[in-house]
Amino acid sequence: MSQAIPVHLICGFLGAGKTTLLQRILAQQPAGESLAVLVNEFGKLGVDGELLDGFQAQVRELRAGCICCELRVDFLRTLAEIVEGFGPQRIVVEATGVADPNEMIKAVEEAARTVPVALGSVISLVEPEMFAERGVFGPFYENQIKAGDLVLLNKTDTIASHEVEPLADELAAMNPGATVLPVVHAAVERRLILEPGGRGLRQGAPAGLIDLNEITSLAAGPSHLPGAADGFVAFSYEDPAPLSRACLEKYLASLPWEVFRVKGFVPSDEGPLLVNYTYRRPQIEPATVDGPARLAFVGWQLDQEAVLAPLEGCRA
Repeated sequence: MSQAIPVHLICGFLGAGKTTLLQRILAQQPAGESLAVLVNEFGKLGVDGELLDGFQAQVRELRAGCICCELRVDFLRTLAEIVEGFGPQRIVVEATGVADPNEMIKAVEEAARTVPVALGSVISLVEPEMFAERGVFGPFYENQIKAGDLVLLNKTDTIASHEVEPLADELAAMNPGATVLPVVHAAVERRLILEPGGRGLRQGAPAGLIDLNEITSLAAGPSHLPGAADGFVAFSYEDPAPLSRACLEKYLASLPWEVFRVKGFVPSDEGPLLVNYTYRRPQIEPATVDGPARLAFVGWQLDQEAVLAPLEGCRA
């Protein structure tokens, strides 16, 4: 049998910095290493794949669902296609922000029955503001932390310096077997990401993960989510017309708390823009990608029409 190809899972809630970390992995890729990247998008509109253009890696996308549920069969098939057609030395999977890593680990183990792959490592990213609201998201959010070999407390520049150590200690208490690192912009050495602790291939899921399939009596509501994707909705805005940047900034600032993530590209009166909105924290910067507006939205029980309607008034 062929030597098992390590599959590295990058997990974390919406906006935790998974794509930034993946860009760092690719930027530090050694010459001669063949690397495949599989990006899982919760919505039908893919954005992260375009953000990874220009790197020496085979990038594939799985859209409109989670590997842990709707896309499980597609994930298994895609892994087989990557191994057979590309033969990479490593495979890195960027999970959607509402994925349960427990189920993703099981999916890799299932794939290993027919394809020469094995779980390499699980990297979990945590964003301080969303961690403070973790009671809203339920067990799958805790699983994202507990599954990690390496837990990155990312975006520590958004909180006071005296808050960092207590947060890191809390994460270490939730996952005693992990290395917990406070970082800014997902800045961490590549070797720590792909071989945390030098342990090599990992054997299954760690103890303490919650099996969401066994939860049958949770009350409905955002504070008691029975599954990773339950209650979350994803939709997109696509329009060739450029938008006013000033109007777009006001629009993002007015979004309700139920909008957790907005990400994509927008033509504007100031040129193409990259929009990166995470839970009341909008970021807009110049982009190199031209074309029509393409914004992916993810949130909790949103009225799509009500959320998108104000954008019509932002046409430049």
